[in-house]
Amino acid sequence: MSKKIPLIFDGGFEPGTHPVCEPAQVNHPDGLLTVKLGEATCRFQMDLHQITTQLRESFNKHYGPQVMQPYDSSAAFRWSERNGADALSAQLAAATLTLATNGMAFWGRPEGSFLIGEKACEMISRSAYKEAQKRAGLNHKFSKKDLLGPRMIARASDNDWVACPRCGIKFNFKSINHWDEEKHLSCGQLIVLE
Repeated sequence: MSKKIPLIFDGGFEPGTHPVCEPAQVNHPDGLLTVKLGEATCRFQMDLHQITTQLRESFNKHYGPQVMQPYDSSAAFRWSERNGADALSAQLAAATLTLATNGMAFWGRPEGSFLIGEKACEMISRSAYKEAQKRAGLNHKFSKKDLLGPRMIARASDNDWVACPRCGIKFNFKSINHWDEEKHLSCGQLIVLE
């Protein structure tokens, strides 16, 4: 809240009772979270793991000694690469959760290196806001409420196809892989269909 990030978790999400995965398990069936990011509805996966001795040793080997020493659990955030809005919401949720719990964030970089802790949080937030400003467009005054840019109007053809006014890609609005009745999933643009 102090950062004024417009990320609101679904009322059913209770961090203290969120299911904990087995060490080797990913994509926990009950780990899907629903959030509002600005005015868009987004979803992503959050898997919680208890930090075992083996996991702690693995982290220490890869990220340096004692990195995980004060912590008893870790959270992994996953989202669909086809969904730009979900990617933004998951990144901001990771930074927010880290700040709220005095946790440690890890941010991988393209060249294989990584950032840890406060620097990672700053990079996550900076990256998300940079992407949000890009989405908002040159002629749109960026606001944190409009992280995904202004709603745009698009006309659907008789055979259920529509061209996204932001990215120009044509998609069938009856396809759940491309449209969630609110936004174009590939680029995250909020669309009102005519």
